[in-house]
Amino acid sequence: MQTCMTVSMSDMRYNAQTVIDYVKTKVIAVVKCNGYGVKIENAVRAWYDCGVRFFAVAEPFEAMQIANMRLPDTQILLMSPVADTQTLTELLSENVILTVVGPQNARFYSENCGEYAVRAHLKIDTGMGRFGVRYDDKQTLLDVYKVQGIEYTGIFTHFAVSFEKEYQKTKIQLEKFLSSVDFLIENNIDVGLRHCANSCAAIRFPETRLDAVRIGSALVGRLMCKTSLTLKKVGFIKTRAVDVRTLKKGDTTGYAMISKLKRDT
Repeated sequence: MQTCMTVSMSDMRYNAQTVIDYVKTKVIAVVKCNGYGVKIENAVRAWYDCGVRFFAVAEPFEAMQIANMRLPDTQILLMSPVADTQTLTELLSENVILTVVGPQNARFYSENCGEYAVRAHLKIDTGMGRFGVRYDDKQTLLDVYKVQGIEYTGIFTHFAVSFEKEYQKTKIQLEKFLSSVDFLIENNIDVGLRHCANSCAAIRFPETRLDAVRIGSALVGRLMCKTSLTLKKVGFIKTRAVDVRTLKKGDTTGYAMISKLKRDT
């Protein structure tokens, strides 16, 4: 192989433990995108070795990869909704916690779960605009919990700009999320585990940590914001050079004949 990536498990464990010690609250380890490029099994193992037992992913196949590792006492949250019965059955057979994004989605789970129990977290949309019940849509919030056959064990949202220089938009999103939570509690609904902070928010804004934080990119030492927390870069890419070219001023390269001096398009 001409190119390969070398990953340090010890550096990943260092980053995991550093974050755990810093945030001082429950950590949900996000290992989507193949563990942020280091292989999902490696990411899971690094967190697991440091005591984390709750994992979150974006795709059903990722949830099944973790389930197939057969690590004791683990919980898996799929953070996107499911829309087909076969996938739903496979996930529920492995006790994967689902995400509910509205009443219709909840009814699909309830009507197609078969013999399996359904545990779920409700997603609240506070500005990301991707999935979830709008934070101020009170009737829809109540309708979600009226669907029978689902045990809600958590509620969450996602910050869109937690890497912002000032604590402004993230604060607004947090306030919107907490207003939804307060409304549900006032209506005698047990919302379960409250979580909204991703890596940048959890490290920079302590008030966002709530009952748990979701940490993903910090494991590999890659953050979109400056922080006083010292994290290690966990891997590097090695390649074998097969040729060295020396170009003259004005020479072109590749398709479209790109030149630093002139581009004829």
